[in-house]
Amino acid sequence: MALGSVLGLIGVALFATAARTVLPVGEWYAVKSAAILALVMIVAAFRVSAHHPFDRFGTANLMTTVRAALVALAGGLIGEPAAAPVAAFAVGVTAIVVVLDGTDGWLARRGGISSAFGARFDMEVDALLIMALAILVWLHGKAAGWVLLSGLLRYAFVAAGWLAPWLERALARQQPEALGLARPGFAWHGGEAIELRIVEARRTSAGWNAGALELRAPDRVGAASALERWYRSSARDAIAASIERQAEAIGVEPKALAVRDQRTRWGSCSSRGTLSFSWRLILAPPAILDYVVAHEVAHLRELNHRPRFWRLVDTLVPDVDKSMRWLSENGTLLHRYAPRNRPLG
Repeated sequence: MALGSVLGLIGVALFATAARTVLPVGEWYAVKSAAILALVMIVAAFRVSAHHPFDRFGTANLMTTVRAALVALAGGLIGEPAAAPVAAFAVGVTAIVVVLDGTDGWLARRGGISSAFGARFDMEVDALLIMALAILVWLHGKAAGWVLLSGLLRYAFVAAGWLAPWLERALARQQPEALGLARPGFAWHGGEAIELRIVEARRTSAGWNAGALELRAPDRVGAASALERWYRSSARDAIAASIERQAEAIGVEPKALAVRDQRTRWGSCSSRGTLSFSWRLILAPPAILDYVVAHEVAHLRELNHRPRFWRLVDTLVPDVDKSMRWLSENGTLLHRYAPRNRPLG
């Protein structure tokens, strides 16, 4: 990534400097364009390690970097004279960015290195282009100030996510639960409802008693804590059993297992062979848990998403596409689930 960023900055600076020979732009045009690209790549650098589980940046992300460089050239025109050649140059650069849009996704799928980082990188470059164009259209007198909203909406959404995490929790409590996770008096295990019974006690614990899951605690807060600990323990047992079956099937062995309170990923496989999973998988049907485990176990042999990796996953579990669709449709609800935010009885 570092090499691509440096080459991109050099390319933008050289191209912007050369553009001054044919465009009525000032001496700061090259600096502004390079600064925009530098800011984009700095933000990307903070996200790539956590959301791009590959040892190389990849041609797809390099293509997105090229698109980001072109967007920087367009953004650098902000503050330059509102002349026809400047407008024509902005339109030409935008046309190239639009034509190239989609090629990065195709390259990612072809190379087997699709990642959450790549998808977000591509989306943010598109959002930056819209913002830059909105400002240019406004400055050139082609539309009133309302056009700026087309670019600002994306950043308002991002800012809301940063500044008001409480809003998501409030919405999650009010949103109708398609899976029934908010049903009072019940917990969920393997996609099925199980009856809850709360018993007042000095010490917190959770266990089966007379066909129900009994939570013993001094108050509701303690009962919620007991339920979450029970979920984590049950998830570790179920995931460990699934790993044992599937790892043996392909002749691999993980170095360690971690079950965590992950809110954005269902599982991961480190380069050292540590498998990590979200405890919320225990809420899903067993076939979904097995698919996520198969995905990460397959990474012990293929630490990529090339066709060979997916063929390996197909040998471990059936109906991979069906499981992926289920997670796509219901994953957000599961990620938001927390016993402390749900009525227990």
